[in-house]
Amino acid sequence: MGPGGLGLALLLALAAPGAALQNVTAQLFGSEAYGTLAAFGDFNSDKQTDLFVLRGGNELIIFLADQKEPYFKPRVKLPMKSLGVTITSVVPGDYDGDSQMDVLLTTQAQSHGKDELSVFIFWGHNQTLDLNHKTMLNKTFHDEPLVMDFNGDLIPDVFGVTSDSNKPQVFLGGNLSSHATLETPSRMYIPHSHAFIDLNNDFTADLFLTTSPDSKTIQFETWVNKDGNFSKAGNTKEMPSGVKVVGQSVFADFEDVI
Repeated sequence: MGPGGLGLALLLALAAPGAALQNVTAQLFGSEAYGTLAAFGDFNSDKQTDLFVLRGGNELIIFLADQKEPYFKPRVKLPMKSLGVTITSVVPGDYDGDSQMDVLLTTQAQSHGKDELSVFIFWGHNQTLDLNHKTMLNKTFHDEPLVMDFNGDLIPDVFGVTSDSNKPQVFLGGNLSSHATLETPSRMYIPHSHAFIDLNNDFTADLFLTTSPDSKTIQFETWVNKDGNFSKAGNTKEMPSGVKVVGQSVFADFEDVI
């Protein structure tokens, strides 16, 4: 374990029955095995998965996959200490449709409260990131935004509740223009468990929202995607009575287990 966060470690399960786990951390990272693993993505378009690692809360390191040991090397560094912020999440994606991977960071300023998150998009250029080549969204968010393709143009959009409204808004990828959307009377629950997932088996991703009419009640809403337009499907589902919230809801396929 090194400075700046949790240690990176990987245990490899051997195929033989009864075989023990093998620690391959040194072969993968060498002496750079420290930090918090935040995201995966193919940053340099070589069809290999790269690792996005946070160090010290204010520096992003991209470990590019390599054919020689160590198999992940820290090639791209984005220090943000000069901005006086703490990085809270990392979402790689092509946010302008130029076929180069960009990186969205949500951050919390030291002078702001926990419910004020700023969003930066650092634009990828020739497999690099530049601290000066970025766009900061002109609104802060109450909670981590959901990255999804809201309008079906295959460019990631940013969905969430901003500081100037209780209703969700979407920032469309490309020009990053903001638009009010989804006329729901309920507030979004914080922390949310929203999901962009096919809920009616039509091979089109729908929107699942966790909402809250008051500070104690959690509800679930399904918004069906029909030709790029979302409409609420059925009644709002309330959290089962007698249960205790210990974490956020997730989706998994429990029937087709391989």
